[in-house]
Amino acid sequence: GFPWQKAEAYNRLGRIYAEKNKTDSALSYYDQAIALNPKDFKALSNKGVLLASIGKEEQAISSYRQALKKNPHDTLTTSLLDQLLEEKKSAADKTRQERIDNLVADLVKRYKSYEKSKKPAYLTDTWTSRPLSITLLNFESKGSPANRAGEYELLTFKLTQFLQGKKRISVVERELIDKLLEELNLSSSDLSDPATALKLGKIIGARFIATGNI
Repeated sequence: GFPWQKAEAYNRLGRIYAEKNKTDSALSYYDQAIALNPKDFKALSNKGVLLASIGKEEQAISSYRQALKKNPHDTLTTSLLDQLLEEKKSAADKTRQERIDNLVADLVKRYKSYEKSKKPAYLTDTWTSRPLSITLLNFESKGSPANRAGEYELLTFKLTQFLQGKKRISVVERELIDKLLEELNLSSSDLSDPATALKLGKIIGARFIATGNI
């Protein structure tokens, strides 16, 4: 086959091994794809997603920017880069991080003791409808992995942004949920248990916890 065809095969192998959490093998296949086809912006973008997932943000940013040099009109890579830069900025906000850490510590105590939170003042108003509080968890992929890495995570991110723009909806911060689940030694799959989901939902004040499969 032609070099670009072999590069496509290596890129797909990279996606498969990334889904299996075999990071070193996945990165190796992505690098082989890029070496065979330097114009392969998809492999560069996929590599960026994998690097970001293992905490190598700077390398991920570099990979995204290289991909955009190959194809400046690739909306997926542009969005993934914007999302990573936004997350990096939030992580550098010490005041915000301290607020989240304190809130998580309080929520962990409440979860373990399962205290019933006090009703907000607006519940005494029987005329006004309550705002819809919701939290979104990452969608779980089923079947063959998508050609492009980051599609599912980006879907959740964009959907959250859309809902946050609605006046009648309050979205619980995803960063808060991730840290809380980590402190409680829970995973997203644990929330498939209705009792666990209901308990967590009451603690964080979310009336709906949205999960899904793609």
